[in-house]
Amino acid sequence: MKNLITVLAVTTVLFLTSCDKQDLPTPSSTQPAAPVSTIGVTYKISSVSGHFDVTALTYENGVQKEVVSTFDRTNATLTFDAPAGSMLSIKAKNCIPAADEITVEIWVNGVVFKTNSADAPGSYAIAEGQY
Repeated sequence: MKNLITVLAVTTVLFLTSCDKQDLPTPSSTQPAAPVSTIGVTYKISSVSGHFDVTALTYENGVQKEVVSTFDRTNATLTFDAPAGSMLSIKAKNCIPAADEITVEIWVNGVVFKTNSADAPGSYAIAEGQY
C-alpha cells in the first residue's frame, strides 16, 4: 500500500511538472501614427490703433491664396486648414503710421508657431515659416 501511494505521488508530480508552459503572445509593437496630412492654422493680429492692414497666405481646399484685408478693431483672426509642409505667412501694419504696437501670431494645431511685433511708424510685423 505504501508503494501504491508513493507511485501515485510520483506520477502526480511527473504529470504536473511535464506540462508545457504556454507563453502568452506578446503584444506586437504599435505602428507609428500616420503623418498628419493637414494642419489647423490660425493667424492672430492685435493692434492698439484698432485700424490695420493685413496680407496673409491662406489655403482654401488645399490651394494657396493671398488675402489682403483692412480691419477696424483691435483684434482679428483668420482660421483655415492647410496641407502639412505649407508655407505660412502673415504681415500687418497700422493704417495710419503711428508708434502703436501691432502683433502677429501664427498658431498651428493650437500651439504658437511664430510671432512678431512692430511699433515703428509704417513698419510691418511679419511672421512666416514652413510647417
